[in-house]
Amino acid sequence: ALNSVYAENCASNFSGFYSGIQTGVTYTRSELKNADTGGKDENKRTLFTGGLFTGYGMGIGQCTYVGGEVYGNLARNNTLWVAPNVNIKTQNSGNIGAKIRFGYVLSPKAMIFLGLGIEYSRWKVELNHLGAVNRGVEKEYKKTISKVAFSPSIGSEIYVDKHIFVRGEYAYIAPVSGELEAKKANGERVAIKSTFNQHRFVLGLGYKF
Repeated sequence: ALNSVYAENCASNFSGFYSGIQTGVTYTRSELKNADTGGKDENKRTLFTGGLFTGYGMGIGQCTYVGGEVYGNLARNNTLWVAPNVNIKTQNSGNIGAKIRFGYVLSPKAMIFLGLGIEYSRWKVELNHLGAVNRGVEKEYKKTISKVAFSPSIGSEIYVDKHIFVRGEYAYIAPVSGELEAKKANGERVAIKSTFNQHRFVLGLGYKF
């Protein structure tokens, strides 16, 4: 009888629609590689991020959980390389994503979960060659890279009352890449491959309707 009551509480406590806000930090690794020479530059940076999430889930079976969620984050993930005669900037202002969540309820108020999702983001890359006129290279060129990446996550939720819960989550955003082309004055093009990936740690506050 006690097991039946506990299983019912698991399902009822975590089933339903929910929404919330989240904030945390994003660790970004950016790499630019010259396809002709093989030379590459790498930049790493950690910056604050924040966003919203909403979804629906239900308790099923013996205190297991499944649901779907959409979310979005805003950030200014900017990086800047400063090298002799050249500045290289990358910028990512945020992302949107969707995931399926699988959870296991540890108690009527606590759950751990695994998320399997995808994220869409846009990366801007700008190269500014100082003194380029003397070297026969275009002074500036820009590229926008829009990609969808696989994003698994893991986290936990704890309810502080019937409707309000707090969440902690780690997400890994798989690398995305794109190719830029710098054109020299003689028409020759130099290919540069850009690769980006991220790790995100967030804390969230949610409300279950």
